[in-house]
Amino acid sequence: MGLLRLLSSISFALGAARTLVRRLAGLALIAMGVHAAADVLDDLAYDALDALDLVVDNGVAAFLAWLASAGGMTTEGAVHAIEGFAGFVDLAEKDWLALRLALVAEVALDIVLLDLAWGSRAKAGASVLEDLRRSTQELREVARAIDAERLLAPLTLLAFAVGGAVVVGLAIEQPIRAALAALAPGLVVASNLAAFAALVVTSVLIWRFVPDMLQGALVRAHERGVALKERQRRKREAHPPRAPRLIAVVDFVRRGLRGAWLVVALGVAVAGVVGGTEVKAGQGARGLADRLGAMP
Repeated sequence: MGLLRLLSSISFALGAARTLVRRLAGLALIAMGVHAAADVLDDLAYDALDALDLVVDNGVAAFLAWLASAGGMTTEGAVHAIEGFAGFVDLAEKDWLALRLALVAEVALDIVLLDLAWGSRAKAGASVLEDLRRSTQELREVARAIDAERLLAPLTLLAFAVGGAVVVGLAIEQPIRAALAALAPGLVVASNLAAFAALVVTSVLIWRFVPDMLQGALVRAHERGVALKERQRRKREAHPPRAPRLIAVVDFVRRGLRGAWLVVALGVAVAGVVGGTEVKAGQGARGLADRLGAMP
């Protein structure tokens, strides 16, 4: 009875703080989704380093070849210097640097998404109907002024949250598969059942925590847009521009493009959900779907 009362007390405490629990759960899903996309960030960093290394190597080779033709050094010395410079940054160095750049990008992405993922919540109403009216009114306010952030923020957070939920599902799939193998060694659909259990867990996490997070992100994006518009208005009043119409157009374009960087984040998030930029066994939703529909 004592244990039952303890569990009941914990349940009531969590229920009373359900808004906080949902927000923290949303943040956790986003963080795991960003981490799941680390492979994509690593690939992007490596490709960027490889392209930069190629440009620098070609530039140095062209300069040394010109220097040799002008008599500044021998042809053999130029060839030796070109080969030495090309080998200065090799595959191992690029892998090492790309991994650390991906880690920095992962942490930076977590930080810049923190405000949107935390979102904005009004106080709960006295009834479910009142909450529904409030939510509808918030969404109407958001729809009155659309910009890049208000369009892309919910899609980006949804993709990262789904990626995080898939990570949790995959983590649960392994022990379930091991348990089925131990309990029923001859069960031919054990892999399918484990994948189905992972899919159920993923779906429950998305259903319970993602919609509330997305609404909060939309409202927060709207608040940020309104705040930017107000800052622009105060700036024009404090320092009247010489060409007010032109400045008004520039401010309007700035507000419309606010959050355009989320296009890149959305691409990274989608790639992370499906399992990275390369086909790797068992990764992401793609690997889960393959095991779910695999022939026994």
